[in-house]
Amino acid sequence: MDSANGNGKCFIHQLAPIDHLSPRIHTAKLVYFCTNEDPEKIFITLRGALAKSISAFPIIGGSVGLMKQAPQIGTLAVQAPFFTAEEILTRRDLKETYDYEAIRNKDFPPDAVDFKLVVPDLGANHSRVLLVQANFIHGGLILTVAVHHNVVDEAGIFMIMKLLASYCCGDDGSLLIKPEWTDTTPLLNGKGTGRLEDHPEYKLRSAEESATFVTAYQEYIAGPGTTASAILFFSDEALDRLKKAAMRVEAEPWISTNDALCALVWSSATAARKLGEDVPYSMFNMIVDGRARMDPPMTSEYIGNVVFVTTRSILPIPLLDAANIADTALNIRASVLAINNEVIKDKIAAVMGVDDIGRLAPRGYSSQGRHLACTSWAGQPYYTLDWGRELGRIKRLRFPKVLSDGIFVIFPRIPANDAGLGEGGIEIQIGLDKEVLERLREDKVLREYVQWR
Repeated sequence: MDSANGNGKCFIHQLAPIDHLSPRIHTAKLVYFCTNEDPEKIFITLRGALAKSISAFPIIGGSVGLMKQAPQIGTLAVQAPFFTAEEILTRRDLKETYDYEAIRNKDFPPDAVDFKLVVPDLGANHSRVLLVQANFIHGGLILTVAVHHNVVDEAGIFMIMKLLASYCCGDDGSLLIKPEWTDTTPLLNGKGTGRLEDHPEYKLRSAEESATFVTAYQEYIAGPGTTASAILFFSDEALDRLKKAAMRVEAEPWISTNDALCALVWSSATAARKLGEDVPYSMFNMIVDGRARMDPPMTSEYIGNVVFVTTRSILPIPLLDAANIADTALNIRASVLAINNEVIKDKIAAVMGVDDIGRLAPRGYSSQGRHLACTSWAGQPYYTLDWGRELGRIKRLRFPKVLSDGIFVIFPRIPANDAGLGEGGIEIQIGLDKEVLERLREDKVLREYVQWR
C-alpha cells in the first residue's frame, strides 16, 4: 500500500493479480446482537468505531477502480473517492417489524428478515470497498457488513470486523494492523506453464465483455431458481461421530472434520435429488484458503484474496451413497490437497499472462440439479469478538441471500459452553429445490447427525 498521508486521501492500493479472480461483488454478512441499549447510543458508538477504523486502515474507506498506468490492462486498485463513516454507515428502524426474541426462538431462520430492508444498496454503490447498515429491531440489532470481494476474502472480512469490534469496545484497533495485512509481494510472481486452460474454474471473456469496459454489478452464487433454503446444525458430538465414520484406520491422507461434513452433505443431497441413470456423475466444488498452502506460507492475517476453487471432486452418482462416506471424504481431501504451492503459482502466472485482466472471471455456479458447492466461514472466530458493553458478542451470523440450488455455506463454529449461544457446533445453510429439501429432511443417515433449524 502506498500511502501519502494518514487521512487516506492520497494513496493507491494495487490489488494482487488473483484478487481479480474473485467475483466483482460485495460479500455481506448479517450479524445478530441481543441488546436493549438506546439505538441512538449504539449508532454513535458504531459510527465512532468506524471512523477510527477508517483512520487506522484507510483502505476500507476507499473505492475499487481501474488503476492508471498499471502494468497490466484492467488492473484494479483501491483509490479515490474516499468516504467517511457518516457516508458508509446507514441505519434503519425496524423495531415495529422484527423482534429479536421471536427470531432467536426460531433459531434465526434464513428467511427471518426481508433482505431488501436490512442490506445496503450494493448495486448503486458497487465500487465502494465497505458498506455497513445498522438495523434496529425490538430487543436487538442486525448489523449488515458488506465488503468488496476483489479487496478481501473471508479471512480479510474477519480482520476488518475484528478491527471494528475492537474500537466498539474501547480498544486501540490500530495495534491490530500490521504491514502483512496488505503485503501482496508473495502473490506477484507466478511460476509454471501459466496456461489458462489448465484452470477451468476461470473463463476468458471476449474483449467486448471485459470488466475493464463493462462495469455492471453482477451476481455470482445467489440467483433465481432456488425455491427453498434451510439451516442444519451439527453439534460438536455429532461432528466427532461423523469424522470417525468418514475415516478408515489405514486411510491416508488425514481426513478433516470439514471433509467429513461435506461428504455427508454431498451424498445426502445427491440421494434426495433422485437422479436417474442417465445422469452419470456429480461434481463438488469447495473454496480453499491458499495461505498455508504457499511456500513460504502467507500470514493468516493477509486480507486480500488467496482463495481457490477445487475442481477434482467428481464421482459417479451410484458411489455417492452414505455407505461410501469414507471414499467420498477421501475424494474431497485429494481435491483440497491438489491446491498446492505449485498450482497456486501457476494460477498466478496464468492470470498475469492475460492481455486484459478484466477479461478473466470466475465461471459462476450452475448446479444443473446435480452438483454441489460450498464456502466456509468456520475457521474465523466471529463469536469470540467482544463488541463492547452496548452490543456484547455476536449471537448469530447469517448469509443475506437465498442460496442458489446446490450451494451451501458453512457458518462459523459456535463455541461450546457459552450460555448465550446454545450448544456448541457448526451450522450450515443450504439451498435446494423445495421438493428435494423435503426429501433431505427424511434422510435417515443425515438425521443421525443434524438438527434442522
